[in-house]
Amino acid sequence: MNPLRKVAMWNMIILLIYSIVIFSLIFLPDRSSDHMIGLGFMIMMMFAVAIHATINLFIAIFLFARATDNDLAKAFLASSGLVLVVGFSTCWGGAGLGGGI
Repeated sequence: MNPLRKVAMWNMIILLIYSIVIFSLIFLPDRSSDHMIGLGFMIMMMFAVAIHATINLFIAIFLFARATDNDLAKAFLASSGLVLVVGFSTCWGGAGLGGGI
């Protein structure tokens, strides 16, 4: 399996796991009277996605600086962009689902 596929797969699994955890923390408790619940999900997901993408970016910079495995560094750099696109789309979807927009 090439490095891009492996790194992207693991990053999407991590994104799915913390999306489910944040969704469970925000939407599952009985907060039917709270009309800003979608906004809370959006803000929590934005922080989580930003941290996740930043970690991927730092790993890519570290691997590029070591110059030992540039394919792996490119995979982490591409995966950082993928996490941003998919993660922030999830933010807006959750906000719309919760009526925050």
